[in-house]
Amino acid sequence: MKRWLARWFPGAALALLSGAVWSQVVIRLDDSASPRQRVAVTPQWAFPDADEASQQLNLLRADISAFEVRLNTRAHLNRDVEIYLRLPLTIAGVRGPDGLRLEWQGRGRFVNGTIRSGERALVYRGRITEPVLAEILDLRLWLDGRQIDGGFQFDPIFELELVR
Repeated sequence: MKRWLARWFPGAALALLSGAVWSQVVIRLDDSASPRQRVAVTPQWAFPDADEASQQLNLLRADISAFEVRLNTRAHLNRDVEIYLRLPLTIAGVRGPDGLRLEWQGRGRFVNGTIRSGERALVYRGRITEPVLAEILDLRLWLDGRQIDGGFQFDPIFELELVR
């Protein structure tokens, strides 16, 4: 089949063999302009009346309001992009990837979403028109009390992909 493709479509065989060349480049965005927000989070039992047989028995919830993010997008001015939020797979103070789920609501241009440790989700799709993309997020953390070891700490990661 490869011979047939190469004979009739010379570029097709090369494209099939070099899939890595066509993959999307992921660029980590600099968020150092964001105010450093060490947030003291006090989780509450999400369902204090849950019985012992309930899946909700160990679920904790913590809300963080007005979490400000400033992303350096200067190098991508006037380009169409997708920006993703990613959580590291390993988070200090959390025993496994199912121990933490993060939900957010944007107050501006970011779309709402949810992710777990090791995942990423789209937060913005559009043209970059400013050197710094700023957004205010309201966060909700869902924690499995069985997987939390005292305090926990994480830094969200923002990644950019150019839209072609």
